[in-house]
Amino acid sequence: MPRQLVQRAKETIGYHYNPKKKVFLLSIDIKNDPSALASIASILSDAGISVLGGFTSMNHETQTGIWGFFAETENDVRAARLKQLIDSSPYVIGCNVVEGTEGIVVDTIHFPVKLNSGETMILARKEVFSDMFNRLGEIFGTGGETIVFEEGEATGESDARRLIEVFGRDLAQESIPELSNLYLTLGWGRPELVRFNAIPFSATIRLYDSFECSGQKSTKPHSNFIRGHMTGLINTLFQKKVTCLETKCSALGDAFCEFSLFQKPQE
Repeated sequence: MPRQLVQRAKETIGYHYNPKKKVFLLSIDIKNDPSALASIASILSDAGISVLGGFTSMNHETQTGIWGFFAETENDVRAARLKQLIDSSPYVIGCNVVEGTEGIVVDTIHFPVKLNSGETMILARKEVFSDMFNRLGEIFGTGGETIVFEEGEATGESDARRLIEVFGRDLAQESIPELSNLYLTLGWGRPELVRFNAIPFSATIRLYDSFECSGQKSTKPHSNFIRGHMTGLINTLFQKKVTCLETKCSALGDAFCEFSLFQKPQE
């Protein structure tokens, strides 16, 4: 099993709906000060505002940050008054307050979506991708599976180039045991690196709760995208030609998907 850590769902705000209360979207530019969040939270609490899901992002170069979140209240406070209250904090540089309609408010402020490392991201329900992969297989058969594999391989190559850009090739190679956890960070699944050897390259990786295979049923290994991603990532990162086989698959009823990667004999 993966290392035993307390794991909680990581939410990204999209929309909030509560027809029984007045709802808001807030985006507050704050000073990077230990007292900033407490100051604003106190103001909101005094006004009867409940803070819901959100995020904070700090820029250590500018010593400023953003606190974005949804909020709701039973009070008859309006957006203009709420903004006035928040602006009264000495830690606030500026803020935007959007008042919802009929209990609905959508995050229309925070774009683009980024990882804290700077990469621009897109969000989609995992079913979008699994349905897309399944449709390719239904239309093109084994050709569709090949397309999904090659798309995964191209993505893996791109991700490896980014890791090399950030960490350098040597450190990226040495940090595979830690960097493999990016699968978890991105919501692809919970990885367990069972075995890893750099020379000659070989590895065994298990992926629990794979976005590609969870809830799927198949008569053969189903992880074409993930298998392609691992192949492209390792080929580019280690400048090797490896083969990646899926030896267990949750779509077959196994408890996890397991991948065996090894350097091709001719090398």
